[in-house]
Amino acid sequence: MDADDRISDLTKTLEESLDQGKDAVRSILTSLLQTAADAMDATESSLFRPDENDHLYFYASTNADLMANPEIKPIPIGGSIAGFVYITGQTIAREDAGEAKDHFGEIDRAMKYKTREYMAAPVVSGDTVLGVISVVNRRESSELGKFTEGEILLAERFGRACGIVLNHVDRVERQTEATKTALLSGSGIDSEAAAIRARIDMALGDMSDTDLELIRDLSERLAGASPEDEY
Repeated sequence: MDADDRISDLTKTLEESLDQGKDAVRSILTSLLQTAADAMDATESSLFRPDENDHLYFYASTNADLMANPEIKPIPIGGSIAGFVYITGQTIAREDAGEAKDHFGEIDRAMKYKTREYMAAPVVSGDTVLGVISVVNRRESSELGKFTEGEILLAERFGRACGIVLNHVDRVERQTEATKTALLSGSGIDSEAAAIRARIDMALGDMSDTDLELIRDLSERLAGASPEDEY
């Protein structure tokens, strides 16, 4: 195998490992979002991340049909509720959100439902906003009305928990790109192979040993907390 083939093989292995890590991360995030929806008696919860075109796309959701629907469009950051939360880092909770001018109605149309109660909270790591989580519509059996101040604080805690996970993903992606750049420069192929193996182990194992344990503990604490508790 010549050098070019070795580089191609190594970068492909790295990218496949990163994709597996992302699938595991989405599973963790979906579990967190489901806990958030259950805690607030809501029908669904989703997480959005920004793209390079000033839109927010669905990164994870408790609604599998939504994630699989090809008609779902990214949400414009400008002029939308979720976009305002992403820009300002401020949580918004609305009743009858579907009637608001800044509600992005394309999702309602694609999913054939009507948004009523809606809350969007920032996903943060330190002072950086990495995305937005939404909690949508009380369940039909729910006796609760609009989202309370306690639930707003609870959603913000879930946003911080999701931020821990996304920060992990971003860190691995940056290291992946640095490794690929070094490989493509043609320098130190053998040493880079060892570096790739180490990064693969980190991508697949680090979350289980460190951040994942923290997330599980936090998720259990959040699940057992009353929305009216002070945080």
